[in-house]
Amino acid sequence: MDVDGETMGKKKIPVTDAARLVSAWALFTACVFLASFALACYHVPCDLCVQPTDITGMVYCAATQAAVAALALLLPGRHLCVRSALADLALVLTIVVHLILTLAVDPDNILVIYWAIFFMAGDLVSSLALLLGGEED
Repeated sequence: MDVDGETMGKKKIPVTDAARLVSAWALFTACVFLASFALACYHVPCDLCVQPTDITGMVYCAATQAAVAALALLLPGRHLCVRSALADLALVLTIVVHLILTLAVDPDNILVIYWAIFFMAGDLVSSLALLLGGEED
């Protein structure tokens, strides 16, 4: 037995900061969506771009998602409860944006469908990270 009551063979493994990872995912996906939307507004030919006529209202949701995720990333370490709540909100907004994108995808464009599947898989991994992960000590 060690001094603190633990065996010598077992070491404490630090738990990753799930809120920080989820906030980074939400910020990344919001930036991808907003960049795609901006390219489409300026009529830049792009197969992955979201057409402005499809989901113009979702720009507000993605901008809010980016703001919430950035705020969660910028909060200092002592605000763990607030950071977790902001990460939850950012993930909910991310899932909403990705569901609307999935519904607005042209079924003939297979590349966009693959991207939508990638984003939804990232949302699932982020949800599991929030459910199973914890905050750093």
